[in-house]
Amino acid sequence: MGVLIFLVGAFVVFSVSESVSRPVRELTAATGAFSSGNYDTRVEISAKDEVGNLGESFNEMAETIERALVEIERRRNEAAETAEHLRQEVAERERAENERKEQRALSVRSDRLRSLGEMAAGIARELNQRHGGAGFDRKVKGVGLRRRQGPRQDDPYRRTGGSHVTHRESGPPFRTASF
Repeated sequence: MGVLIFLVGAFVVFSVSESVSRPVRELTAATGAFSSGNYDTRVEISAKDEVGNLGESFNEMAETIERALVEIERRRNEAAETAEHLRQEVAERERAENERKEQRALSVRSDRLRSLGEMAAGIARELNQRHGGAGFDRKVKGVGLRRRQGPRQDDPYRRTGGSHVTHRESGPPFRTASF
């Protein structure tokens, strides 16, 4: 009879021990899986004791963390989209700024050329008025330019025939303008 009581006692101890340690082993395995990155891991503990409460708390914690990770991923994707949009906007603004700079440079060049053209036209008008148009060649000869026949012998660009205009040795007859 002592053996029978011992066997029954051992069976009861084993049953109680198994009912307590099995949920703890399941919870330990779920915790290991969760810490390895398997965030959808949950435990199924039907006990209504402290171990059952611990299992419910684990499941609630896992649910909260999973929702937070989903929200973090959503915000990360949103931030990446915003960053790409900003990169495109910056590139577009840089392109527009470069075009504006190019247009300004072209405008400045155009203004300078227009001014130079107006100045040249003004000089030509003044010379025409002073020297009477068609008689200009005669008057130019009198102010320091002379016409001679044939190329100079030391002229490396000499051509055959034709007339050439050269300066007198006294210097140029007109003042030069600097731009």
